[in-house]
Amino acid sequence: MKSQYIIITITIITLVISILFLFYTEQKQRKDSQDFWSIYFVDPIGSDNAFIIDNASKKNLFIYKVHSKEKELESNDIPLNNGEQKLIKVENSKNIKPITITVTDGETEKTIEKK
Repeated sequence: MKSQYIIITITIITLVISILFLFYTEQKQRKDSQDFWSIYFVDPIGSDNAFIIDNASKKNLFIYKVHSKEKELESNDIPLNNGEQKLIKVENSKNIKPITITVTDGETEKTIEKK
């Protein structure tokens, strides 16, 4: 009876230590790999040109420009903290194609477009 108790206790302790170690490594890996931001259309096929900036980086100021051919339709600065998303509705741009949206954080520039 006593040997069964010891085996069960050792098994439980080993399981708890393993779970804690896994939790720690996953948290560390998540913090190390989250330094990016992305942009994407809400509706990539339809006529709505609204888009989202998703920030998982240390940057907190984004500048976007909306172009149709050579004409700039809209430009603005967006403050956005780490872990936040921002929906941007492009005014008066429904059914305008092609449309190009360029977003920069001061260092990196990303572009999406609809044709």
